[in-house]
Amino acid sequence: MFKLIKNSYMITSLLYIAMGLVLFLYPDTSLKVVCYLFGTVVLLFGLLKIVEYFREGYAFQPDLLIGVLFGVVGGFLLLKSEFVISILPVVLGVYIVLDSSMNIRQALDLKKAGYMRWKNMLIPAVVMVILAVIMILNPFATMAVTVMFIGGVFLLRGLSNLFSIAFTASRVKKMHKFAQENGPVDVEAVEVEGEDDR
Repeated sequence: MFKLIKNSYMITSLLYIAMGLVLFLYPDTSLKVVCYLFGTVVLLFGLLKIVEYFREGYAFQPDLLIGVLFGVVGGFLLLKSEFVISILPVVLGVYIVLDSSMNIRQALDLKKAGYMRWKNMLIPAVVMVILAVIMILNPFATMAVTVMFIGGVFLLRGLSNLFSIAFTASRVKKMHKFAQENGPVDVEAVEVEGEDDR
């Protein structure tokens, strides 16, 4: 189970890093390209659901609802890409705040559990929240600078995730090693004699 979660976090972290690099290195075109690609994928998915609904003889109504919803969202992303790009820093900022808040909670849980290095997870998470709030407020003069800042935040987020994974994996490895070396604790039953038993 832990290996599956670890792999999932690794993939997410690498995607963060890849997206961060693209946004940072190509700020003028990357957001628009991402918006068009995402809009196309969402629109095609919606159309596919609508086709499935009619092909199956109107049997599964949620397919039609999902298809229409995704079709509208996909069309909006394609037709109103400039508006979507203008609000994207806010959307991404809110997402990073929520995501980093989970890491803050994990760090506080580690503190309660008595781990000495809980701050190693807390500090990067707090920094990410601060950067995300800056992203939401968007104090930058040009969109290119905004996109580069978003790319930098995503890059740091990916690296922060990798650090958290390495830290958690190290703790799990130490616990596993301790369990192997010490084994289960044997408890010997001791019969206690009362004063009346003579």
